Amino acid sequence: MIGIGRYSKIWRIVNMHTNEKYAAKIFNSDAKENHAELIQNEVNLIKQLNSVYLVRHIEIFEDHNCFVIVMEKLNGGNLL
Repeated sequence: MIGIGRYSKIWRIVNMHTNEKYAAKIFNSDAKENHAELIQNEVNLIKQLNSVYLVRHIEIFEDHNCFVIVMEKLNGGNLL
């Protein structure tokens, strides 16, 4: 695990076909049910932003258990 937030956890993941490394922000089912509007606002914002200065989103998907935002993984530490 890379980090933890109020409604999600961030995991380091690897594409098994390309060996590329990504970060996956995973909202569990409780957050998905109780904070759907906040998650949707974050997704809408991510989809609108496109800058070399911001993390790119790779894929966004959900199933009955969780909601996942896959993003490029940046190295170098925490911004805070």
